[in-house]
Amino acid sequence: MSKSFSNDIFKCRKSMPATLRGVLLKTGLLSGMLITLCLFLQAADTPARAQSNDSRAQAGAPAEEVLTPFPDIVLQGKLQCSLRRQVVMPFRGVITSLDVRPGQTVEKGQVLARYKLAADIAQQLQKQLAAPQIQDIELGLAILDKALIPLQAKLAETKSLVQENMVPSQSLVQIEKEIQFQKVSRKAAQERLKLERQFLVEFKAYVKDSLGGSLNPVAGSEDASITAPIAGQVVSIQSGLCEGSDLGPGAPTFTIGVVDPMLIHAQIHESDLVNVHLGEKAEVTMESVTDHAFEATVSRFSLTPFALGVGDPSYYDIEFTIPNPDHVLKEGFKGEIVLQPWRASGSSLPKIVNPSLGLDKIGDQTSFWMGGKEETEISITSPRNGKVVLTGFFSAGPSIPGNPRRRFLLSSQNSYKRQLVFPKDGWCRITVPVSAGPNRITLRALDEPTVARLPNGDPRPFVIGVRGLAVSEVN
Repeated sequence: MSKSFSNDIFKCRKSMPATLRGVLLKTGLLSGMLITLCLFLQAADTPARAQSNDSRAQAGAPAEEVLTPFPDIVLQGKLQCSLRRQVVMPFRGVITSLDVRPGQTVEKGQVLARYKLAADIAQQLQKQLAAPQIQDIELGLAILDKALIPLQAKLAETKSLVQENMVPSQSLVQIEKEIQFQKVSRKAAQERLKLERQFLVEFKAYVKDSLGGSLNPVAGSEDASITAPIAGQVVSIQSGLCEGSDLGPGAPTFTIGVVDPMLIHAQIHESDLVNVHLGEKAEVTMESVTDHAFEATVSRFSLTPFALGVGDPSYYDIEFTIPNPDHVLKEGFKGEIVLQPWRASGSSLPKIVNPSLGLDKIGDQTSFWMGGKEETEISITSPRNGKVVLTGFFSAGPSIPGNPRRRFLLSSQNSYKRQLVFPKDGWCRITVPVSAGPNRITLRALDEPTVARLPNGDPRPFVIGVRGLAVSEVN
């Protein structure tokens, strides 16, 4: 630019009014700000455009679906014997010996205690067993039979006289009525005799059983016995029962209970009861047995609530049966029952192949971990086209500490894919379409581990844990 031109510009600016010079100055400043803003937006748009390109590259991936873990139904209850029988004194007597202790296993008919029958009771039983009424009935029958003999002879004689018109026929009718009356009386006596004899047989059996299998105690030749009415355990012995105790009839002595299986009753709310069915499994833990969990089965539930008032909540009685072969469980133990009704009854266990992390066992349930690039393969054979439900307990693994949220990809044949997310540990259900015949379903964890090694030094990626995986058909 020439010096004369620069001077001309300077003169021109100097000759401008002050207002116009201010406007031009502000216009220049605004233009500079706009240019700076455009450069900043262009720089910021570069990674956004790259991220948009990445999103478009993953446009074929399925959208995330959040799984809602089902909450467990947790109940409280106390154990009781599946069958209880209280043993009482059949007759008045004095205890002479105790032959069992609490907790002892007994067989049906085993002697629990012995007692001396009271003298007056023994005399009364002797009289009843003698059954004098039977002898009276037999004597009455003999008298009736004896009375029939002359009546039969008189009837034959009268018939001859009537035929010869020596006596009126009315005499014959009178004798026949007497004979008929005697026969009716004899039949009634025979029926009564039959009943009395049957009663005596049953009464002898009752007394014999009540005295411990023998009638000798009635004669005073030996002590009577109290025996177990069922096989089981001696659950309790009546307080104060000891040698020398004088007990009357009906006095409680022992309680025998069947402890295998045991029962546990609880109260369940109406909203939970509608999801429960007979035969479903539950897990029971006891406060007194902390190192073991027991499997229980729903064996019964009531259809009538405890309270019928409209304003009262509706709770129902539910019964679970628990096997107890080693007799670890005792009556009265308090337990927590965890019921998982969404684990469909009639479900089957699929074939699972987990090449990188393998399979484990937790109790009777198969478990496995997912992590890394390897897929877990689940093989299902379906008899028809339709849908199946995968049910399992999904949990966050230790390879991503501090974050319970996990993502995994479910894929099956015919390009079926679902990206699933579970926000917390729990039982989840996943519906998957299947075709008739063999089906292959794969699972793969999508989250990357944030720790290279676990505290125990294990480098394997434990991202998602799955246990109890089962398959049920959807009709």
